[in-house]
Amino acid sequence: LEPRFEDIKLSLEGSYLNDSIIIAKEQGAYCLFSEQWEKIGDFSAHSIDIPTQDMLLAFCQEETWGFVNSKGEIVISPQYEEARSFSNGLAAVRSGELWGFINTEGYMAIEPQFSEVAYFNDNGSCMVKTVQEEEYQMITLNF
Repeated sequence: LEPRFEDIKLSLEGSYLNDSIIIAKEQGAYCLFSEQWEKIGDFSAHSIDIPTQDMLLAFCQEETWGFVNSKGEIVISPQYEEARSFSNGLAAVRSGELWGFINTEGYMAIEPQFSEVAYFNDNGSCMVKTVQEEEYQMITLNF
């Protein structure tokens, strides 16, 4: 019999297996598993964002968000009010009511100025909602 879980996180494409990693919830906590359903490391979190192509996952422990890699190693300690997983080298983080984007070193790459954010796609574009105009617009990274 296959293992049973309370929840499994799917990618934007609907896949449960991402970079040979499965994100599943058992006994109230999200953990990382291999393709063979073996737990990876000691990492656990009460909430976790979806996997993206970068496989630097936003997770929440004790009401703050940080980032973990596919080996279960915390790469940016929990310090944000809310976060989204990295996509194309940037991750959305919320400070107060506004969202901005950090790079993989944890430095603010795009200052908090948006009321809503999505993920960067393969073309380096991301939909955001501006506070001033209260409308959606696309921002694009310069590769």
